[in-house]
Amino acid sequence: MKENIQAPLTHAIQGSGLILQVKQTGDQLVVVMNCPKQKADAQFQENASKLLEKLTSLDLPTITSAKFYGRREGNPKPEWQQTHKLSALSTQTQEEPQMAVKTLVTKKQGTSSPQNILKNLPELQVSGLLVPALLAGILGVQLLTGLATLFSKPAPVQWEYRVEAVPDITFTETMDLYGSDGWELVTARRAQDSVTDEFSYECIFKRLLTEEN
Repeated sequence: MKENIQAPLTHAIQGSGLILQVKQTGDQLVVVMNCPKQKADAQFQENASKLLEKLTSLDLPTITSAKFYGRREGNPKPEWQQTHKLSALSTQTQEEPQMAVKTLVTKKQGTSSPQNILKNLPELQVSGLLVPALLAGILGVQLLTGLATLFSKPAPVQWEYRVEAVPDITFTETMDLYGSDGWELVTARRAQDSVTDEFSYECIFKRLLTEEN
């Protein structure tokens, strides 16, 4: 798996001068961009964007997030890092077919609405007996629709999740930031980074999935 991922990632930033190290830890992919000492500008952010774009084009069902590190040769500690949730990037392409279905259903329901029936009454050459019957039918349809809505099961609650490694020094500020954005802490455990050997809190957050998220 590592070789299958590292080859296309290396090709994606070809010419950057960076040397990649790729490691999979559970469902997270760790990518370390090593910059040679003689290279003045590493451009970690720009190259990470290229790597992320390449990752989204690959079929990686077992990987849900990617963590990027940027460090200079000779320095064991990274000078730049960033985490991305890969599943969130494909949300837009998954929602488009659903929108098309909703539009189709709305149009289909509109053809039999009470307003359309009343609009077509002149074409039916309505008599004095036909009008009450049509009105009774319209009221019956509306009553049945209301009862169906009343007894229908509510839509299931959907959640979205986020996994982050929070350093000790910024733990309080990070919790306040996520909380103000609607994220709820589900669980946290003490963990050591496999690349930097630094300790932090590996936190799992959740919040209600809405159209605005």
